[in-house]
Amino acid sequence: MSVPPSFAAKWFAPRMASFLKRYPDVALDLTTSTAFVDFELDGVDLAIRYFNGEDPTLTVENCARTKRTCMARRIT
Repeated sequence: MSVPPSFAAKWFAPRMASFLKRYPDVALDLTTSTAFVDFELDGVDLAIRYFNGEDPTLTVENCARTKRTCMARRIT
C-alpha cells in the first residue's frame, strides 16, 4: 500500500494498531510517497493519492472530498 506521507501520519498511523489487531493474518507493507506508482513495477496493490481522478489506466474510487487552502506568508 502506498499513501502520501501526510495521510500516513494524520489518518493511517493512529488506526494501524487496531487494524493489525483486528486482521492479524494481513501482511501490510506501507510506503509513503506523493509520486504516482507503477503497480506492477513497484509491487503495489493499493495507492491513495490526491489528484483529480482522471486516469483511464486506473480503477479510481473517490474516498473523500477534501478542502484545499492556499497559504502564503507576507514578506516585508
